[in-house]
Amino acid sequence: MDSTVPLPVIDFFLSVPLDASADMVLVLVIGDIHIPHRAFSIPAKFRKLLVPNKMQHVLSTGNLCTREMLDYLRSLTGDVHVVKGDFDDDTAITKTASDSKVVTVGAFRIGLIHGHQIVPWGSDKANTRCSTTAEMSTKIFVDEIEALSTRAIQLDVDVLVSGHSHVCSSRVHKGILYLNPGSATGAFTPLLTESEIVPSFMLLDVQGDVMSVYIYRLVDDAVKNLTLKSGACDAQEGRGTAVVDRLDYRIPSRSCQDPSPQAPSTHIY
Repeated sequence: MDSTVPLPVIDFFLSVPLDASADMVLVLVIGDIHIPHRAFSIPAKFRKLLVPNKMQHVLSTGNLCTREMLDYLRSLTGDVHVVKGDFDDDTAITKTASDSKVVTVGAFRIGLIHGHQIVPWGSDKANTRCSTTAEMSTKIFVDEIEALSTRAIQLDVDVLVSGHSHVCSSRVHKGILYLNPGSATGAFTPLLTESEIVPSFMLLDVQGDVMSVYIYRLVDDAVKNLTLKSGACDAQEGRGTAVVDRLDYRIPSRSCQDPSPQAPSTHIY
C-alpha cells in the first residue's frame, strides 16, 4: 500500500466530471441501511455527496429492507449490485439479490456478501463488554478473519466486501483486502451502544490495478476522518475541515504473499 494524502470530501465528489477519464472507475460501497425498521433516512450530508451519474457501480452489503431504497441506489447509477441481508424480505430485493456476488472492476475481482452467514461472528463481543468501538471491532475481526478468508478464497477474489457488524473497517490479511462500509444510517445493532454507532460508507476509486478506498463517517453531524499512512494502524484526527480517510491498495504478486498465519492489518474507524 502506498502512502496517502487526505482529500476534501465534498471537493472530491463534486470535482469528478461526468466525462472523467476512462481509467477512473468510482464504486460506491454502502449497506445496512435498515429503513424504516431501525432508521428514518440516510443522513442529509451523505445524500448531498451521493450525486447521480458520478459513480459507475454501486455495491450494497444488503439490509436495504425496502424497494424504495433499492430504487434510490438505482437512481445513482445503472449498475447496482446487492446481496441479501438477514432483514431483506421485500420481494423486490429477494427476487434480484443473491447471497453472494463477484464483480470485476478494473483488475480487481471484488466479492460481496452481507456477512451474517460468517461463523464465528463476533463471539468475543457476545460475552465481553469492551471499552471502545476499536477494541470491540478488533476482537470481532480476529475471531472472524479466518472465516472471511475462507469465503474470499472460495470466491477467488482480491477484495471481499461484507457488512452486518455496522462497524466501518478495512484490513489486509494474507494479501486480500477486506472492507466493511458499516451502516450508512448508523442503524441500531445489539452489539453496539448508541454512542458507538457511526454512520459511514465507502467510495472506491479503481484505476487499473490500484484501488483507493475513501471512508466517509458522520461524527457529531460533521463528516470527519482519520488520516491513514501506508500499512500503519495509527491515525490522526482531521481538524477544522471535512476530509475523508484514504487507503491505497494494489493487488500483490501471488508469489510474494506470505502463506504463513499472521495477524491481519486492521483499521477501525
